[in-house]
Amino acid sequence: MEGFEDRHRGFCDLLGLQRNEQLHSGALTFENLIMSSWLPRYYEVLEVLCNHLEHDLDDLLGTDEAEVAREMLKDSAKDLESSTKQRIAAHRRVFEEKDEDQRQLLINTARVQSQSGEIVADLAAIVECPACASSGLVTGREIRKSAPYIVGDELVEEITGLAETFVCFACELKLSIISEIRWSGIEPNFTSEVATNLHELQEMEYYMEYMNE
Repeated sequence: MEGFEDRHRGFCDLLGLQRNEQLHSGALTFENLIMSSWLPRYYEVLEVLCNHLEHDLDDLLGTDEAEVAREMLKDSAKDLESSTKQRIAAHRRVFEEKDEDQRQLLINTARVQSQSGEIVADLAAIVECPACASSGLVTGREIRKSAPYIVGDELVEEITGLAETFVCFACELKLSIISEIRWSGIEPNFTSEVATNLHELQEMEYYMEYMNE
Protein backbone atom coordinates (compact mmCIF):
# COMPACT_ATOMS: atom_id res chain seq x y z
CA MET A 1 0.00 0.00 0.00
CA GLU A 2 1.46 3.36 -1.02
CA GLY A 3 2.52 5.46 1.95
CA PHE A 4 2.23 2.62 4.48
CA GLU A 5 5.70 2.29 5.98
CA ASP A 6 7.28 -0.11 8.46
CA ARG A 7 6.82 2.46 11.23
CA HIS A 8 3.06 2.47 10.54
CA ARG A 9 2.99 -1.31 10.71
CA GLY A 10 4.94 -1.27 13.95
CA PHE A 11 2.56 1.28 15.45
CA CYS A 12 -0.48 -0.81 14.45
CA ASP A 13 1.13 -3.89 15.98
CA LEU A 14 1.72 -1.97 19.22
CA LEU A 15 -1.91 -0.83 19.45
CA GLY A 16 -3.06 -4.35 18.65
CA LEU A 17 -0.97 -5.81 21.46
CA GLN A 18 -2.18 -3.16 23.89
CA ARG A 19 -5.80 -3.87 22.95
CA ASN A 20 -5.37 -7.64 23.29
CA GLU A 21 -3.82 -7.25 26.73
CA GLN A 22 -6.69 -5.02 27.78
CA LEU A 23 -9.31 -7.50 26.54
CA HIS A 24 -7.74 -10.62 28.04
CA SER A 25 -6.41 -9.27 31.33
CA GLY A 26 -8.62 -6.31 32.07
CA ALA A 27 -5.51 -4.14 32.52
CA LEU A 28 -5.84 -0.46 31.69
CA THR A 29 -3.04 -0.63 29.13
CA PHE A 30 -3.89 2.65 27.43
CA GLU A 31 -3.80 4.57 30.70
CA ASN A 32 0.01 4.52 30.63
CA LEU A 33 0.20 5.87 27.08
CA ILE A 34 0.59 9.63 26.78
CA MET A 35 -1.92 10.79 24.18
CA SER A 36 0.49 13.21 22.52
CA SER A 37 2.90 10.33 21.87
CA TRP A 38 0.47 8.13 19.96
CA LEU A 39 -2.46 10.20 18.68
CA PRO A 40 -0.53 11.94 15.82
CA ARG A 41 0.73 8.54 14.62
CA TYR A 42 -2.80 7.17 14.84
CA TYR A 43 -4.09 9.98 12.66
CA GLU A 44 -1.19 9.46 10.27
CA VAL A 45 -2.16 5.80 9.77
CA LEU A 46 -5.79 6.80 9.29
CA GLU A 47 -4.77 9.30 6.61
CA VAL A 48 -2.75 6.68 4.73
CA LEU A 49 -5.65 4.21 4.85
CA CYS A 50 -8.16 6.86 3.77
CA ASN A 51 -5.97 7.87 0.83
CA HIS A 52 -5.70 4.24 -0.23
CA LEU A 53 -9.49 3.92 -0.15
CA GLU A 54 -9.85 7.24 -2.03
CA HIS A 55 -11.50 8.97 0.93
CA ASP A 56 -10.32 11.68 3.29
CA LEU A 57 -10.28 12.12 7.03
CA ASP A 58 -13.57 14.05 6.99
CA ASP A 59 -15.38 10.92 5.77
CA LEU A 60 -14.08 8.93 8.71
CA LEU A 61 -13.81 11.41 11.57
CA GLY A 62 -16.19 14.18 10.68
CA THR A 63 -15.22 17.73 9.79
CA ASP A 64 -14.31 19.02 13.27
CA GLU A 65 -12.08 16.12 14.35
CA ALA A 66 -10.55 15.88 10.87
CA GLU A 67 -9.44 19.51 11.15
CA VAL A 68 -7.83 18.79 14.51
CA ALA A 69 -6.12 15.73 13.01
CA ARG A 70 -4.70 17.75 10.12
CA GLU A 71 -3.30 20.39 12.46
CA MET A 72 -1.70 17.67 14.56
CA LEU A 73 -0.22 16.00 11.47
CA LYS A 74 1.15 19.35 10.27
CA ASP A 75 2.87 19.96 13.63
CA SER A 76 4.22 16.41 13.65
CA ALA A 77 5.68 16.87 10.15
CA LYS A 78 7.38 20.10 11.22
CA ASP A 79 8.89 18.35 14.24
CA LEU A 80 10.20 15.54 12.05
CA GLU A 81 11.67 17.99 9.54
CA SER A 82 13.40 19.91 12.31
CA SER A 83 14.81 16.82 14.05
CA THR A 84 16.03 15.35 10.74
CA LYS A 85 17.85 18.54 9.75
CA GLN A 86 19.35 18.89 13.23
CA ARG A 87 20.68 15.33 13.06
CA ILE A 88 22.22 15.96 9.62
CA ALA A 89 23.83 19.16 10.90
CA ALA A 90 25.26 17.32 13.93
CA HIS A 91 26.83 14.61 11.74
CA ARG A 92 28.22 17.28 9.40
CA ARG A 93 29.76 19.17 12.33
CA VAL A 94 31.43 16.05 13.77
CA PHE A 95 32.77 15.06 10.35
CA GLU A 96 34.17 18.53 9.63
CA GLU A 97 35.93 18.57 13.01
CA LYS A 98 38.10 15.63 11.95
CA ASP A 99 41.48 16.40 10.39
CA GLU A 100 41.78 16.33 6.60
CA ASP A 101 43.65 13.01 6.40
CA GLN A 102 41.03 11.27 8.53
CA ARG A 103 38.19 12.74 6.48
CA GLN A 104 39.81 11.59 3.24
CA LEU A 105 40.34 8.09 4.62
CA LEU A 106 36.66 7.91 5.62
CA ILE A 107 35.56 9.18 2.18
CA ASN A 108 37.68 6.56 0.40
CA THR A 109 36.46 3.80 2.73
CA ALA A 110 32.83 4.85 2.17
CA ARG A 111 33.31 4.70 -1.59
CA VAL A 112 34.58 1.12 -1.36
CA GLN A 113 31.96 -0.03 1.14
CA SER A 114 29.06 1.43 -0.84
CA GLN A 115 30.09 -0.72 -3.82
CA SER A 116 30.74 -3.86 -1.81
CA GLY A 117 28.74 -6.87 -2.94
CA GLU A 118 28.50 -8.00 0.68
CA ILE A 119 26.68 -4.81 1.65
CA VAL A 120 24.72 -3.67 -1.40
CA ALA A 121 21.16 -5.03 -1.46
CA ASP A 122 19.33 -6.08 -4.63
CA LEU A 123 17.47 -2.78 -4.74
CA ALA A 124 19.89 -0.04 -3.79
CA ALA A 125 21.67 3.01 -5.17
CA ILE A 126 24.71 5.07 -4.24
CA VAL A 127 23.88 8.70 -3.43
CA GLU A 128 25.67 11.67 -1.92
CA CYS A 129 25.36 11.97 1.84
CA PRO A 130 23.54 15.19 2.83
CA ALA A 131 25.82 15.60 5.83
CA CYS A 132 29.37 14.95 4.57
CA ALA A 133 28.95 14.56 0.76
CA SER A 134 30.55 11.09 0.89
CA SER A 135 29.12 7.97 -0.74
CA GLY A 136 26.00 6.72 1.00
CA LEU A 137 23.56 3.99 0.14
CA VAL A 138 19.78 4.10 -0.17
CA THR A 139 17.74 0.91 -0.16
CA GLY A 140 14.03 0.59 -0.76
CA ARG A 141 11.13 -1.21 -2.30
CA GLU A 142 10.22 -1.74 -5.92
CA ILE A 143 7.74 0.61 -7.60
CA ARG A 144 7.99 -0.60 -11.18
CA LYS A 145 10.19 -2.70 -13.42
CA SER A 146 11.13 -2.24 -17.07
CA ALA A 147 10.82 -4.88 -19.75
CA PRO A 148 14.02 -6.99 -19.79
CA TYR A 149 16.59 -6.33 -22.49
CA ILE A 150 19.86 -7.97 -23.48
CA VAL A 151 23.25 -6.31 -23.04
CA GLY A 152 26.09 -8.58 -24.14
CA ASP A 153 25.57 -11.91 -22.43
CA GLU A 154 23.29 -10.52 -19.70
CA LEU A 155 19.56 -10.04 -19.33
CA VAL A 156 19.04 -6.63 -17.73
CA GLU A 157 16.02 -5.16 -15.95
CA GLU A 158 15.79 -1.56 -14.75
CA ILE A 159 13.94 -1.28 -11.45
CA THR A 160 12.58 1.98 -10.09
CA GLY A 161 12.61 1.99 -6.31
CA LEU A 162 11.32 4.15 -3.48
CA ALA A 163 14.04 4.83 -0.91
CA GLU A 164 13.15 3.68 2.60
CA THR A 165 16.54 3.74 4.36
CA PHE A 166 19.84 5.57 3.97
CA VAL A 167 23.25 4.96 5.53
CA CYS A 168 26.51 6.85 5.12
CA PHE A 169 29.67 4.82 5.65
CA ALA A 170 31.78 7.91 6.34
CA CYS A 171 29.91 10.04 8.91
CA GLU A 172 27.52 7.19 9.95
CA LEU A 173 24.35 9.19 9.32
CA LYS A 174 21.34 6.88 9.18
CA LEU A 175 17.83 7.70 7.99
CA SER A 176 15.30 4.97 8.63
CA ILE A 177 11.99 6.23 7.23
CA ILE A 178 10.83 7.72 3.94
CA SER A 179 9.87 11.05 5.52
CA GLU A 180 13.38 11.53 6.93
CA ILE A 181 14.86 10.83 3.50
CA ARG A 182 12.59 13.42 1.90
CA TRP A 183 13.46 16.06 4.50
CA SER A 184 17.18 15.33 4.01
CA GLY A 185 17.02 16.41 0.37
CA ILE A 186 17.83 12.94 -1.00
CA GLU A 187 15.76 12.07 -4.05
CA PRO A 188 13.40 9.31 -2.83
CA ASN A 189 13.01 7.68 -6.25
CA PHE A 190 16.02 5.88 -7.69
CA THR A 191 16.81 3.30 -10.37
CA SER A 192 18.78 0.11 -10.05
CA GLU A 193 19.82 -2.43 -12.67
CA VAL A 194 19.51 -6.18 -12.06
CA ALA A 195 21.55 -8.26 -14.50
CA THR A 196 21.28 -12.02 -14.98
CA ASN A 197 23.87 -13.98 -16.94
CA LEU A 198 22.12 -15.65 -19.88
CA HIS A 199 24.24 -18.80 -19.62
CA GLU A 200 23.35 -19.18 -15.93
CA LEU A 201 19.68 -18.53 -16.77
CA GLN A 202 19.68 -21.24 -19.43
CA GLU A 203 21.36 -23.69 -17.04
CA MET A 204 18.75 -22.89 -14.39
CA GLU A 205 15.86 -23.40 -16.85
CA TYR A 206 17.37 -26.73 -17.99
CA TYR A 207 17.74 -27.85 -14.37
CA MET A 208 14.11 -26.95 -13.56
CA GLU A 209 12.86 -28.86 -16.62
CA TYR A 210 14.98 -31.86 -15.61
CA MET A 211 13.63 -31.82 -12.04
CA ASN A 212 10.02 -31.62 -13.29
CA GLU A 213 10.32 -34.66 -15.57
